Amino acid sequence: MKAENHRQQHEESLKLIKDMIAISKAQMNQDGLLLILWGWILFIKYFLLTYLPSLFHLSNETIWLLRPASNFLVVLGAFYTFYYLYKTAGAKTYIRETLKYIWGGLIIVMVMVSLIINNALGESLFVLQHPLFMLITGFAILVTGGLLRTNILVFGGGIFGLLALLASRYELYDQLLIESIGWLIAFIIPGHVLYASRDKANVQRP
Repeated sequence: MKAENHRQQHEESLKLIKDMIAISKAQMNQDGLLLILWGWILFIKYFLLTYLPSLFHLSNETIWLLRPASNFLVVLGAFYTFYYLYKTAGAKTYIRETLKYIWGGLIIVMVMVSLIINNALGESLFVLQHPLFMLITGFAILVTGGLLRTNILVFGGGIFGLLALLASRYELYDQLLIESIGWLIAFIIPGHVLYASRDKANVQRP
């Protein structure tokens, strides 16, 4: 009898875990909108507004005019992200709350890495920061995909990490091109795939 009860409890626990993952994946399909948003913002920022102007040797005045535009995109993205999270605050799951800590911690770690590099070297060495930030971001994407059992995110996170290693061999502006490819593979494509399947998740739009 005890063995039977133990087996039943084990099966119920597995079912609960599977249900939690399914609900979180359904919400992630909706949250794919944020992957699309930030993927395109950062792709535009690093490729269209930073790498290409340098590639075509635009004047410094033009480049300085493009910089506020790229920063404005980031600010808009941040405002929409806070709005989106506020509107979907009722759709709480254990995994979704865990992901908030992962991505919130990601930002803190990036700030700390920047400060550590500045303290150790006496300057902000962007040629080192970019590959490290890419590596940290790739790890966060991979963990997110692992928690949600979403292979496309696991693959994207792994590719992002490998691109970080590749970027470390190049100068800063070439790193921006490599990083832009990373945003396309790890954020934009998975975001569109997940968001396209949102209707199957029966999650109410915010």
